[in-house]
Amino acid sequence: MNAPEINQRIGRWRIRRGPRAAMECRDHVADLIGSEHRSGHGDALLVVSELAANASEYGTSESFEVEADDDGSSLTLVVRNPAAERPPSQPWQMPDPDAPRGRGLAVVDRVARALEVGRDAGVVVVRAVVDLGPEPG
Repeated sequence: MNAPEINQRIGRWRIRRGPRAAMECRDHVADLIGSEHRSGHGDALLVVSELAANASEYGTSESFEVEADDDGSSLTLVVRNPAAERPPSQPWQMPDPDAPRGRGLAVVDRVARALEVGRDAGVVVVRAVVDLGPEPG
């Protein structure tokens, strides 16, 4: 009897805060998840971009950690970011239409299947799950 094939890819990266952080995260995740033909490819890159931009902007250390787990049908992203401020609480609401910013987590919440934000020992931990769809076969 053969064991079932497990198609799981995991990546973990330490990212320097700064203007290239979101692009670096997109590149890592794109390499991990592979095919642009997966239905959730663009969603995954949008979500990791937003989470990385937030970590880069609000973090208090020179870097933050990104972990990605592609289980074959969905991508779980976890961003760990030392930050002085408490993360926002749910529900994620769009700000006043005239506000220049503050829409990122609301967008992530609508794109991702799940979004959790918490704090653990001075580190903001954001976890998002994005449906990827199957790899083209």
